[in-house]
Amino acid sequence: MLQLYRYFWQPARYAVPEWLDKLGFHPSNCWRYGDRPELDRLLDRALNRLRGSSVIPACLNDRQKRQVRLAPRISAFAFGLGLFKLRCCDYFMLPEYRQLLLQW
Repeated sequence: MLQLYRYFWQPARYAVPEWLDKLGFHPSNCWRYGDRPELDRLLDRALNRLRGSSVIPACLNDRQKRQVRLAPRISAFAFGLGLFKLRCCDYFMLPEYRQLLLQW
């Protein structure tokens, strides 16, 4: 739930460079979210305005609950789906890949 809150209210923390470019903010390589709280707040507000206002529901429905549970494992899911889509099914036989995918 905390991660969902962060995605929603702190979009600059997870922003891809294209989002920041759209705001006219071109960070240097040394910029990190959290180093300058006032700048972070301004970026978060600007991205929220750009995205449009939404309301986080007080209670999640079943679909939203599944999405929240999937979020931490999305990389393993995407990796497995990519291997399957590229028809690289032989990778599923290798223990290193299988262990990674079993976490999902």
